[in-house]
Amino acid sequence: MKNTLNCLIVDDHPMLIDGYITVISNFVDNYDFNFIIAIDCESGYKVIEQNHNINNNIDVAIFDISLPAYKKKTFYVVVI
Repeated sequence: MKNTLNCLIVDDHPMLIDGYITVISNFVDNYDFNFIIAIDCESGYKVIEQNHNINNNIDVAIFDISLPAYKKKTFYVVVI
């Protein structure tokens, strides 16, 4: 039985989200994925917060690097 990972994808382009899901689903054999989708930093932050509050880990997060910040919560996408 495969382990299941929660994968958050935050992007404002639905076609890219579909592409990420397709690639991950077809090329990662060792895991099953529960995909969680958000379209901006604010909704991504809220998904993370909601999952944290119910002790449900986000195991993998993929963010579009050009998303505007969620300034109210000082939530920025930073590339290191």
